This record gives sequence, structure tokens and C-alpha cells, in this order.
Amino acid sequence: MPPVSTRPKLKHKSSRRDLEELGFDGGHAREIEQKRNSGQISCAECRRLKIKCDKQIPCQSCRRRGCAALCPNGTLPTGQGTRFVLAATEHLHHRLAKMSERIRQLEDALGELQAKHFAEPHPLLRPDLLEASQPGDNVGPSSAGDPAIVERTPELVEALGTLSVSDSGTSRFFGPTGGSQVSIDYVPSEDLADGSSDSMRDSKSPELPQEIEDFAPAFPFKPAHSNLNVETLVNKYLPTWERARYLSEAYLEQATSLFQSVSRDYILSELLPAYYVNNAPHVTQAEKPHQLSLLFLIFATAALLDPNREPGSVEPEFYHRFARAAICLQSVMEKPSLETIQALHLLSVYNAVSGNELAGKETSTETSWSLVTLAAHLAHTVNRDGLRWGLSPDVTARRQMVFWDLFVADVWNCLEAGRPPTFSLPYIDCQFPGGGSPHHKVHIGSDRKAFCSSWAFRFASDCVADVAARTLTSDPPSYSTILELDRKVRNFPVTEAAEEFAAAACGAVLAKPVDKDVGFMESMGRLIMSNAREVILLYIHRSYFVQAIIENPTNPLNSPYTPSFLAAYRASLTILRTVKVQYDLYPKLTARLWPLWTYAFSAGVVFGTIVTRGPRSPMASSAMKELHDARLLFSDASSHSRRAQRALPIINKLTERAHSALLHAQNDMPDGLGQQWLSAENEDDDELAIFTGR
Repeated sequence: MPPVSTRPKLKHKSSRRDLEELGFDGGHAREIEQKRNSGQISCAECRRLKIKCDKQIPCQSCRRRGCAALCPNGTLPTGQGTRFVLAATEHLHHRLAKMSERIRQLEDALGELQAKHFAEPHPLLRPDLLEASQPGDNVGPSSAGDPAIVERTPELVEALGTLSVSDSGTSRFFGPTGGSQVSIDYVPSEDLADGSSDSMRDSKSPELPQEIEDFAPAFPFKPAHSNLNVETLVNKYLPTWERARYLSEAYLEQATSLFQSVSRDYILSELLPAYYVNNAPHVTQAEKPHQLSLLFLIFATAALLDPNREPGSVEPEFYHRFARAAICLQSVMEKPSLETIQALHLLSVYNAVSGNELAGKETSTETSWSLVTLAAHLAHTVNRDGLRWGLSPDVTARRQMVFWDLFVADVWNCLEAGRPPTFSLPYIDCQFPGGGSPHHKVHIGSDRKAFCSSWAFRFASDCVADVAARTLTSDPPSYSTILELDRKVRNFPVTEAAEEFAAAACGAVLAKPVDKDVGFMESMGRLIMSNAREVILLYIHRSYFVQAIIENPTNPLNSPYTPSFLAAYRASLTILRTVKVQYDLYPKLTARLWPLWTYAFSAGVVFGTIVTRGPRSPMASSAMKELHDARLLFSDASSHSRRAQRALPIINKLTERAHSALLHAQNDMPDGLGQQWLSAENEDDDELAIFTGR
């Protein structure tokens, strides 16, 4: 009897033939598409990945992975990284931004050429066609014109901020975007660590002469019976010439990313010669106490950031106290000079970086904001173009740097505290340092060095100021405004180095070997540029992110506020991972930059909120991993940073609650999730409301 051929082989051949027919036989392909369209068989993408498909259109798997538009017949390109599409969206955003920037450049060039030869505009520059150069207008699950998106929910209308009034009448207010400041500043002292950090030691007040101590409670005024003068401060308290030169170089090397308005030429050619003659302290500028205060603050900031400083050294605080005393020797309200504005600004920087709370251990943010605001009000003398009044180019350039450095600090501080900004762009005609008007359109152009040097100023004037002005009003913005601001921030250009740094930190591309050998200033520059847009996007979308997770805890991607949920998630991912990379490169210096830890804290709260509020959501597991990483980062940095130390108890508590929520969800408990978890969730309501500014 002849043997019968085995059926497995025939089945295998049939399967391959089916695949070939699917690729080349049009009739069979149409039949497969019809079955998929009717939900009879799995979608093409689930079949490619060999995963279970619920045969809905679009199916749950494709919606979770961000490729719902392809379901049921489309597939992604094969290769590594296609199982989770959200990781690639940032790359697509960058590509879209680059293409849009190129289109705008070509449109500008075409418009200029057309204007030279014809009176009529070019047909390709019609307003309806110009919309093509605006990326993101028609991309994504929602648009600004969607009525379901534009309307605000009652909960968001109540996003007023946080107001506290003590029994003695002392009041503090943080607006809708200041939730992170409130959460960190109100950590009970018993929840903090044992006080072994450098920043805790820095905040200890050194023993000072009584003539200096008398100025502390009187700041910024001079005590009534004080005989202290500039000569005494110079002769008794200035460091030796060798130490002064070392601290000056340390300041220029470590601190200019925080405070740019004091240049190398000014320190070495004007400031030091004014108080050192023949390599010894000597008074030549007795009538300029604020200039002396600026010099003391340069020494204080340099000593604080010096990587070679011994732990527990009180040298920075000595110079800081001398600087405050020097400011008090002359009224800051009457006839303020450039040095007055610079000294107040640098004093706020030192106060913030050191974690030094002279008014009671919990007002560092409040003091820093007050000093910047005072300096900003005094700076209305330098917000105009000095060349119009015949000032020399050198003086004009210095005034420009002083003003725009302060402008950046003011708008960021106001956004972080949720308070209205001091400056208004329509009243400013001061040019950017190096040239360029704040009222002109931004292009990278051919001079990339000039663009990078003024990037922080341009971003603050174009994006940060606009976001603050439109989101900190008494009437909360509509969602269409939120999406408009989102597009504006995303379209603001950054350098390729900043994009590559963020992509490498997030694991999208491999880090270059040279990236690990960059200096502190260069690494801080790329960190600031890569992080700034993400921080602003997090501020913009934070309230609607929370609304999405509250309305749809099982899957926030089904919410009408999905754009805000995804924007907050991606921004938080970039912030945490870039801060982690920078901290690994320069741990002690990075730990002292308190704004970074405020932003990282906000990012950690985002991931914690996803898990605690939506433990059954498809992104809960990945958010839990990021929250774990945030906890490790803050735990490590708390030994160097008071800001990280104050945030760590909140991160720890949030991680414990997230663990509990995820455990209950994985065990598939009933809707109640257990009485213990319900209690923890209720306790978390107030903290979440504060974080979102309600």
C-alpha cells in the first residue's frame, strides 16, 4: 500500500501559498480585507505581531499601541521597536517640525522675491495654503475646533490655585501652575531625612560679627545705629587676591548658566580692579556699595558651586551675609544702578541654589521670587533700546544682557509660582544680546552660534511669556487655547545637539561616546534647551492630563483630553531621563540646581498619578517603572540637594500608594479595591488638587 503524504507538510505549504496569494492575488486580498472590515478575522497588525485581537474596529491592541488609524488592514513596517508606537512619535514630531521650518523658510524667500518684482502676492502664498506650514493642525486624535474639546469642564473652571493665611495674617498664594511648589514647600519637617545633606549644612548660619548680624532682620534697609561702611567691608572681609582670582574663575566656569549678566571682561577689568590694588584689598569705589555687594555674591555663588569645596564649609554663607549688608548701605529704591539690579538678581539665584531660608526654613521659593520681582520692577530703566538715547555700544550691550537675563528669570519664576509676570512685551524694545528683536520671527538660519547664545531669551519671550500671560489669568483658558499654545511651543526650534541629547536619554538612539566627555557648561546648555519645551508642555497640559485620568481611569486614551495625557506623559519621560543623565555626569553640581528637581518632581507625580488613579490602564506598568526610577534618583540626590530631600517623602509615599493600587488591580479585586486602598485614595485627593492648581 503506497504511503500517504503527511498532512502537516500539506498544511505548511498551504499556509505559505495563502501568504503568497495575499500578497499577489488581488481577489483574495479583497476578500481578506472585507472579512477584516466586518470583524470576522484578526486585523493585519495583530496578525503580523501574532497577538490576540478583539476584532473590533479599531481593535483595543491597535488603540493601545497608538496605531488605531491603521486598523484593520494596515500594518507598521517590520523591525525593532514597532511593538509600541508611542516611542516613535517624538521622532515624528521632530521630523514634522524640521519640515515645517523648511517650508516656512522657502515661503519667506518666495515672498521676498515676489515683492521685488510684482505688486501682487504669489499664488502659492495664499492664506489657505500657508496653513500647510503649521505642523500639528490636523494631526492627532483631536483638533482645536472640536466642540467637545473646546468646552471646559466645571472642575477645570475651579482651577484657581492655592491660598494660605496663617493666624498672624501672613498669606501665600500659588497659582494654577504652582502646585509643585506648594507640594514641596509644605512637607512637614518630621518627614525629612536626618539632615545630613550638604544643603542642610549650608543653611546653618555661621558666627558673624555683630555689626553684620544687625543687618539680617533689617534687609534691605540699613539699621538705624550702624556705622558699617564700604571701607570696613573691603578691608576686613574681602578674601585675599589669590582667593578672589580663584573664586572669579570658578564662578565663570560653573555659574554662568544660572546668571549671564556678569561677563568675564566686567569681572576682570572693572569689578576686581575696583576693590583690589597691587594684589591687596583697597577701596577705590566707596560710593558704590551695590557694586561691592555684587562682588561678594560672585564669591558666594562660586564657593557654593565649587566642586572642590569641603562639605560643611561656611565660606559661601559668609560672603552671602556680607553681600546683604552691602546692599543695605544704599537704598535700592532710589536711583538704582545696573549693579543694584544685578545684585538683587544674583542674590535670588544664590538663595534658591543654596536652599538658604533665612526667614524660617520654608520660604526659599518665596524669598527668591520676591527678590527677582523687586529687581524686575527696578529694571524698567533698562527695558528700552539704549542706542536711541545715544548710549555707547558697550553700555547698551551690557544693559541688554542685564535686562534679558532678568526677563528669563521673571517669566519662569512667575510660571513656577503661578503668579502674573512683571514684564509685558509690547512695552519692550530692548534688543537681544548679540542682535535681534523680540518682535521678529524666530529662525535658526545660518548663524547657529548666535541662535544658540540667544535661545533662552527668545524662548522666554516667544513661548514662556505667552504661556504665562494666557494661562495665569483669573479666567482659565479654553482647551483650544491649550492646543494652540502646545503647537507654538513644539514648533519653536532647537539645535540638533539638544534633540539628540533628549533622544539618547530616552533610549531612542544610542548616546555618542563624546557625549560623556562634555564639560559642565556645555552639558547644561543642551539640558536646558532640550528640557525647556517639555517643562512648558507639562505646565500647559497638567490640569487636563489629570482630567483625562479621572474621567477614564481604565484607559485615559479614550478621553477627549488624550492630547494632554500623551503630552504630559512624554514630557515627564524626557524630563526625568535627561535630568538623570545630567546627574550621572555631574552629581553635586546638578543636585544644587533646584529648578531641575522641581521639574523632575512634577514628572514623578505624573507617573504616580497614572498608576494610583488608573492602575488598570494600559500605561500603568510603564508608569510604575518610571516612578521607581524617579524614586531612586531623588533618593540619591537627597544627600546633596535640599530640594530633592524635601520632595523625597512625597515621592516615597506616592510610590507606596502606586504599588498598592497596581497590586489590587493585578489581583483583579472588586470595584471597591479594598477599604484600605479607598482610604489612601481619599487622602490623595487634596495632594492631587494642589498639584493641578485647584
